[in-house]
Amino acid sequence: MTAPATRTEQVYEVIRSELLNGGLRPGQKLKMVELTERFGVSQSVIREALTRLTEQGLLVATPQRGFRVRDLSIEDIAQLTETRIQIEALALRLAVERGDLQWETGILAAHHRLERTPVTRDDGTVSEDWSGHHRDFHQALLALDVNSPKMKSLIDLLVSKHVALTSTLPVFEPVTGREVIQGGGGNAILPQVKEWVTRNWKLRENKDSVALGLFRRELAWEKQFYDAGGLLVAGTDPTGSGRTIAGYANYREIELLVEGGFTIAQAIKICTLNGALYLRREKEIGTLAPGKHADLVLINGDLNQDIRNIRKTEIVFKNGIGFDSQKIFASVKERVGIN
Repeated sequence: MTAPATRTEQVYEVIRSELLNGGLRPGQKLKMVELTERFGVSQSVIREALTRLTEQGLLVATPQRGFRVRDLSIEDIAQLTETRIQIEALALRLAVERGDLQWETGILAAHHRLERTPVTRDDGTVSEDWSGHHRDFHQALLALDVNSPKMKSLIDLLVSKHVALTSTLPVFEPVTGREVIQGGGGNAILPQVKEWVTRNWKLRENKDSVALGLFRRELAWEKQFYDAGGLLVAGTDPTGSGRTIAGYANYREIELLVEGGFTIAQAIKICTLNGALYLRREKEIGTLAPGKHADLVLINGDLNQDIRNIRKTEIVFKNGIGFDSQKIFASVKERVGIN
């Protein structure tokens, strides 16, 4: 049985539908008071729904001014459409070339549902059921086996051309069965932000099976790229979801690399030396050696027993000075927000 939608989810779906169906004008300001009265909910519920729509690029949030509908010109639409045609056409062609029987079965089932669902409602607006089946059909089209020979060929091409790839696994980590704030950074963020992030996390919990499947393939493909001799480096881009916090997400990156089959030594190398190799500064930084510049971290735990022991930092040495890690953590407790 599907769990009933929360009030935030209901508000989000209604406003999203109005945005996609032209019910709200480009540049139109969305007034909190009017929306709370219309939906009969608190401002925090409205704000959470509008923030999610902002993350998707449908709204624009301006400090002290609130939310407004994103402006979109004919030129913008033309460019977006052209880009989407180019990307989806390439992805579809590759998917057809690489598809197996399981892929074909999924395509037929998804198309059957799509074909038998009316595109519009009686009032002429696009049906949400059709939109969902349309999305499912495209996801089925782009499904790709993790051990596809075509992917191996692509990896071999990238390696032969000396193309480096950046692993940003925390950005794409699914929700179900995983931390709300990655890397143990929950104590660092503002309580109201933590509450907002947690609510959004709960909305997605047990609803991210597609994301989980894609994430597992991403882990496997990064390992295949590395094993083929590719230069894999690491990064942890902050995202609007609020789960990825600088520093703490670096812990999580190493943990996820190990989850993906990398050894501890390989994971640490990816996050240190490989970055120096990419910058062509491996003679100066990246490893501990006489004559090099290096910062040191002392960890109270054995990574071989539990990779999460990497979070137990005791002292950090920077420019020859030792800093108490726990005091640093305490100094930023409940002070980190989202920019």
